[in-house]
Amino acid sequence: MGVEFDHVVVGAGLSGLLLTRALLARTGPGSEAPTRLLLADPRPRDDRPLTYAFWSDRPSWLHRWRIGSWNTLRVVGRNGKETTVPLGRWRYTAVDWARARADLLDEITHDPRVTFM
Repeated sequence: MGVEFDHVVVGAGLSGLLLTRALLARTGPGSEAPTRLLLADPRPRDDRPLTYAFWSDRPSWLHRWRIGSWNTLRVVGRNGKETTVPLGRWRYTAVDWARARADLLDEITHDPRVTFM
């Protein structure tokens, strides 16, 4: 008889790691935290220097891996004319993937409810 899991997450990219973290953090009435979770990463480890970026109108816990943040957008037309547009309350933030992956993997792999495959 095989091992049973409450959840199986395939892929340990940004989405897979964030989903795993969110499932492990589920608490409170009506949201039962998993007792066994399998994180399957079928692709080889990719440590190329990558960045992910997102739009936000407020700080989030992703900001701890921030490597840059902008509150203006520069647009260059076909004629070469540049226009700078303020983004108001919005910011465009880039995140260092290598640091984020290392931190998330460290947090997740030390959780006894997770089996990493």
